Amino acid sequence: MKVGILGSTGVVGREIIRQLELYNFPINELKLFCSSKNKGQSIIFDSEIILTQEVCDDSFDNLDILFGATSKEVVQKYEKQLESLKGIFIDNSSLYRMKPDVKLIIPEINFNTININDKIIANPNCSTIITLMALFPIHQINNINKIIITTFQATSGAGQKGMNELNNQMLNMEYDEFDENNVFSRKILNNIIPLIGSIDVYGNTTEEQKMANETCKILKKSILVESTCVRVPLIRSHSMSIYIECENLIDLKKCVDSIEKFEGAVVTDAKDSRNFPCPLDVVYSNEILVGRIRKSLSNNNALSLWCCGDQICKGAATNAVQIANMYINKFLKNNMV
Repeated sequence: MKVGILGSTGVVGREIIRQLELYNFPINELKLFCSSKNKGQSIIFDSEIILTQEVCDDSFDNLDILFGATSKEVVQKYEKQLESLKGIFIDNSSLYRMKPDVKLIIPEINFNTININDKIIANPNCSTIITLMALFPIHQINNINKIIITTFQATSGAGQKGMNELNNQMLNMEYDEFDENNVFSRKILNNIIPLIGSIDVYGNTTEEQKMANETCKILKKSILVESTCVRVPLIRSHSMSIYIECENLIDLKKCVDSIEKFEGAVVTDAKDSRNFPCPLDVVYSNEILVGRIRKSLSNNNALSLWCCGDQICKGAATNAVQIANMYINKFLKNNMV
């Protein structure tokens, strides 16, 4: 397989490289694309040194799979080249997510909607992936009608610059005058910021809109999703506090059992209430940890839970590599030499 990564020097791009190695991905040639300022960097893949390169007119020619690990604005620059791509483009930006003719995929949930003619496949928002990995098993046994969610999103969600800003503030925390914040709207150290993205006329942010729109598209159901997305001073891994209302009475044991049986999700405190999930538990992990599952005291059709997931792994890179791996197994394996 000839594989490329657009945005290979960023946090998600480097994690895609790591996941390709973990999955023992069948690669004959790997091309690592980057911006002009990052070209020529040496990245080790499968014990070989690969130099990063700028995108040129024929960069994507003959690629079987191209991963997008960069912003919507960067992907837009190469849309014409992507339209003529021989293989498939799995994009982690928000550019294609809500386009009607592009599939929005979490492999464990809706990979079966993909067909061989799908040349562009969108990766959902990181918080959407982590949330639905915890909720979909319940939705399968008792349709969810309403979701109220508060996210606790690490600085990794803003890429390397976000993590660097928190690190710089920690290194300089002894100096009261140090208050530099270029990535986040307020100082993130010793603080939480209840705003991710820009605010619309209704007071909702773009991040909150993404979660609502993407949830309905993936589940193919009109669900009321009310969210508050919050940035917290952590380097890596997101957490969610979630309340859901279902169509029918909640059977707590069945809900817990359904999550435990779902590939990729793990209930950590089913047998020990002190073993609740924390973001540190999932750093560099591909699992979504779920806990604090309890019935509502005021609504017999409702429950609350808490979940954590690594935003860079399952929330982005791992999800993309899983899509590619399943696509190969379903459509290309018989044609591979």
